Amino acid sequence: MIIRYAEPQDVPQMLSIYAPYITDSAITFESVLPTNTEFEDRLNAVTTGFPWLICEEQGIILGYAYAARHRDRIAYQWSVESSVYVSPDAQGKGVARHLYQAMIAILKLQGIVNIYALITVPNVKSIGLHERLGFREFALFNKIGYKNSAWHDVLWMVLVINSHDMEQSDPLLFSDLKSDARISEILRQESLLLNV
Repeated sequence: MIIRYAEPQDVPQMLSIYAPYITDSAITFESVLPTNTEFEDRLNAVTTGFPWLICEEQGIILGYAYAARHRDRIAYQWSVESSVYVSPDAQGKGVARHLYQAMIAILKLQGIVNIYALITVPNVKSIGLHERLGFREFALFNKIGYKNSAWHDVLWMVLVINSHDMEQSDPLLFSDLKSDARISEILRQESLLLNV
């Protein structure tokens, strides 16, 4: 298994992983599967600023994770929201954890400070994963989303990865760091750990 950057040609496989989360659960509040073009547009929009990673084994994508802008206003530029989706066949193999660990290390290099995870509850697996990675719960939005004929609560968790300095430098764009040797090493190390 390897962890690498997501590319446009990965979109069909990523959509096949994402589809059941849309149709069969409230894990995502999205209700209509995006087209290949729409999903590729998302990928391109995200990867200018932030990492979008996949875990692949012999050409088969097992899962993907990405960070996206938390809010548009400039004061939020040090905060991101994270997402991870794993194929049912790959769950329990460490895919989500290693994707996340690679993504967190890259975001730290970029100068991001806060990573937020928004989790529809109940979701014991996701909460457990985030707790093992150091996230802590800080807010519960009661009955904030309506999907599949039910109202759902969303738990917010946060991981602080850099200090809240009083003089904060602007974060680096992922597109400016993509070829940095440190990121290649992060991906290599997490891929090795995934295969232990």
